[in-house]
This record gives sequence, structure tokens and C-alpha cells, in this order.
Amino acid sequence: MKRLGKGWPISAAVITFGMLLFMLPRLEMGQGWSMASIFGVVWLGFALLVLSAHLYRLLGVDEEKERQLARIRRMKQWKQEKWLEEKVERLSRKAKSN
Repeated sequence: MKRLGKGWPISAAVITFGMLLFMLPRLEMGQGWSMASIFGVVWLGFALLVLSAHLYRLLGVDEEKERQLARIRRMKQWKQEKWLEEKVERLSRKAKSN
């Protein structure tokens, strides 16, 4: 997975916040349980979810988790290499004995 750096979450958070500020006055949410107000509430929820995801990434909360996952991936790769080495060694021994 290609890392985009810290610039992308900042840009995305600013764009999402701007979109939120632009659309908030245009949403009709004070009219009871009409379709327009339900849409406004759902849209606001999704916009806040997207904004919080970008801020989560920007603040680096999941960097420790990524380090742990990288360590697990390295361990899995090491185990696969060992398994392959053992298999090649067994096959070479078998070929020598025949």
C-alpha cells in the first residue's frame, strides 16, 4: 500500500470541513421527520464520520497498530521462508539419496 504522507489527511480534512460548512446552512433539518430532514441528519452523520476518520489519521493514533501489523507481516514472511528452505532441503536430500 502506498503511503501518501501527512499532506493528504490535512487536505482531505480541510476539504471535508469546508464541504460541511458550505452545506450545513442548506440542509433542512428543523422540519420534523420529513424526508429532507432525515437526509440532512444522515448526510451530517456521514460528513462527521469522514472528518473524524481524516483527523484520526492525521493525529497518528493508529501508527502503533501499523507497527505491530508490520512486525506480524515480517514474522509471517520469515516463517514462509523457513518452510520453503526446509522443503527445498528435504527435496535435495531425497534427490541425493536416489
